[in-house]
Amino acid sequence: MLGFWDFPKMTQPIENLVTRQSDNKFLNDLLINFSVGIEEAVNFGSHILKWDLEYSNGGDEQLPIELSFRHFLELIDAISVLVKHSSIDPSKLLLRGALESYFGLEYILKKDTFNRSMAFMVCH
Repeated sequence: MLGFWDFPKMTQPIENLVTRQSDNKFLNDLLINFSVGIEEAVNFGSHILKWDLEYSNGGDEQLPIELSFRHFLELIDAISVLVKHSSIDPSKLLLRGALESYFGLEYILKKDTFNRSMAFMVCH
């Protein structure tokens, strides 16, 4: 009888359908470097978010901006983990969500920020 942690041999994925770690050292090193770069962007973004939360003097209209930016950082951070492990295809879904967050932020911040932020609050 198998214990809770005693798994039988794992099924091997089909190479062309499920791509993970590659035997190509150059490619793996490149993906790790991309991942580190993405992580650095997220780390820097976390400082921007902290600064905004501490020093902004706005009211409720700031919430959509701060929460959307946090959501953007979370998605990009998840992408960095997937890239590090050569799981590129699943990161496409996260990238789309990150782009939607970015475009939403861009729209809110472009002009009439107060009214657009409040409309965001009403809709969501």
